[in-house]
Amino acid sequence: MTTAADGAGDRLALFVAAPPTRVGGRLRTLMQQRGYDMLKGTTPPADGFALRVSAAGRDGAWLYPDPPDAIPDGTALLLSQALNTRVTTVLRTEVVTAYEVCDRGRVVEKLAARGAELLDEVASPHAAAVAGGGSLEALLTEAGLGQGFVPFDGEHAGRSAVLVFGLAGKKAGETLEIDPLVTCPECGEATVLRQGRFGEFYSCVRFPDCRGRRTLAEARRLRAGA
Repeated sequence: MTTAADGAGDRLALFVAAPPTRVGGRLRTLMQQRGYDMLKGTTPPADGFALRVSAAGRDGAWLYPDPPDAIPDGTALLLSQALNTRVTTVLRTEVVTAYEVCDRGRVVEKLAARGAELLDEVASPHAAAVAGGGSLEALLTEAGLGQGFVPFDGEHAGRSAVLVFGLAGKKAGETLEIDPLVTCPECGEATVLRQGRFGEFYSCVRFPDCRGRRTLAEARRLRAGA
């Protein structure tokens, strides 16, 4: 998936066709290989992210990243290979809806659309319907993937767990380099450069209390006008 999730109402979720206990164990191994350590608690640090693993029966699990775009790119592909199963990613931003299916380490199906405009497509059975004006979100909901478009509301907290990851090697209490010129669009505080699954972006230093963020292009414009 190559479409960034930047807005406060964006949704990104992964459905893994495997028992939740296996999913959690593999996630820890994969994240360590990507340079992240599992941390205690439920609040992610400024250089990390949280993953809520919510059971969907005995043989499936939904993963909800927080913030949505902070999960390392390629996670779905690697997870599908490690578990020898299918992993479906669904994404909705203010302008784009998309999904991608990875099966045993291969992308076998995907579609990204802006309204009726197809931005990226691989063997998607929904392409024709979306090009004709159909809603990709509605089609995916009919296919049983609607849970990926709604925020976790705590209703199934008893069947879920929160895994928190931070960059490996960072010492407790270590100060992050912040940029006071790139202010948060929500509260006006400074921001810190972070690496998300869709590349680098600036996140408010008050995260998770404030979820404001800026793109690299916005940061350049702010510095130029300083």
